[in-house]
Amino acid sequence: MNQNALLAGLQLQRNAILGKDMDYSTLQAMSPQMDYSALSGLTQPEGLTFQPIEPMKNAFTTTQNEIQTYLDENPDIAADYQRQLPQFREGDPNNPNYRDVQSYAKWHYDNIGKYEIEQGKRAPIGSKGSAAPAQSSQLVTTEQMSKILNSGQER
Repeated sequence: MNQNALLAGLQLQRNAILGKDMDYSTLQAMSPQMDYSALSGLTQPEGLTFQPIEPMKNAFTTTQNEIQTYLDENPDIAADYQRQLPQFREGDPNNPNYRDVQSYAKWHYDNIGKYEIEQGKRAPIGSKGSAAPAQSSQLVTTEQMSKILNSGQER
């Protein structure tokens, strides 16, 4: 549409430069052909739907009670701390992870313990002292994940 308007005005420009008569009948008012449905995403936006977030299994909070439970259920951690304490203090005396046995237990869980729980080498926190043992989380296999991801594409 813009190209047509420029072409129509080009002849008028030439006539004006050469001093000829100008015929304005070639100029016409035009209404643009707009497809307003292309703007529907802006004028009528769809709301987003979010999946609910599920809490992580084997999540370890830093409450003193849970740290003590982890230590009570796993006496090897306190023994390991006592055995390695001279090396810890010599290597990095200001490291807050080696300040006391509770700090070491938190560090141990974050870096070693939670992976041992996932692999079944350690019992989940609180499962030894409770009447009903807590269920350990199971890892999702590659085959199960493939089925989950490909199930939406079959529709």
